[in-house]
Amino acid sequence: MHSRRLRPRALRRAAGRPEYVERFIDRLEQLQIEARTQTFVTRVEKTSGGFAVYTVSRDGVARDETRTLVLATGCRERTAKQVFIHGTRPAGVFTAGTAQNFTNLLGELPTRRCVILGSGDIGLIMARRLTLEGAEVLGVYEAKPTPSGLTRNIHQCLHDYDIPLHLSHTVTRVFGADRLTGVEVAEVDAHMRPIAGTEQRIDCDALIVSVGLIPENELAESLGVPLDGHTRGPVCDGQLMTEIPGIFSCGNALHVNDLVDYVSASGELAGRAPRTLPRTRATRSPSRSRTTSAILSRSGSTARRTTAPSRCISAARRCSVPAAWC
Repeated sequence: MHSRRLRPRALRRAAGRPEYVERFIDRLEQLQIEARTQTFVTRVEKTSGGFAVYTVSRDGVARDETRTLVLATGCRERTAKQVFIHGTRPAGVFTAGTAQNFTNLLGELPTRRCVILGSGDIGLIMARRLTLEGAEVLGVYEAKPTPSGLTRNIHQCLHDYDIPLHLSHTVTRVFGADRLTGVEVAEVDAHMRPIAGTEQRIDCDALIVSVGLIPENELAESLGVPLDGHTRGPVCDGQLMTEIPGIFSCGNALHVNDLVDYVSASGELAGRAPRTLPRTRATRSPSRSRTTSAILSRSGSTARRTTAPSRCISAARRCSVPAAWC
């Protein structure tokens, strides 16, 4: 049951969410792969031998050279302004990922009485989590006529906790000066436009916005990687290599996944694929550069460094959804 050959889905059944992540962390350390936390990729440049990756961390600016790149940059959340919610800018308007970070990682309750906009899986999970933590979730509002999240999450996160789901409704305005005091909700028509006369105000101290994720591909675009207009991720072949030779993409940077199993599976495929490329002699810079395999994250933990020679660098540059396995 605990064999290394367990596939991601079997791993998740064998352990809870934290244990699922911990297995990958432990395996990373066992392989002695260099991992840099609190490190930000500022830019990537094409070189004669591959790519030059420039990073910034507490240790300063660094330049690393690599033959191939695996872009595992994840995705970011849409904000309230991106869905045209009018009103002031008070404290208390959170994305679902920010609320998740407060609750799951910081141990802080961001609200006592809230409204959730959007029926995506993260929003549904946060409705349940906030209820368990003692907050009152007044309702989940979805502009579409059908829920966006998985059916099991609708039942387990809303129905089991008597949290109402309002379809074909959206939040049109927020109220408050220093802190949110309420929101205005309205029914929408078939074109998702608010219907005049259906507005009503709901008093609350927080609005949790869960209105979709966008693959984070600024690095890919800077390198000229073509993106798919539907998924907003790179156009890739069967080995997850983009149309720029030597650049691979996986996880939510490739397209937004419903389940973490698919994220893990694409990561395994993209991690193996660079070995099939013809080997060329990588150039070395006299500055602080070396051909290594690195994992770059925005974790707040202390950076751990171990060196292992490799020819692939995985740049997990940005993900706005904390504890994405939840």
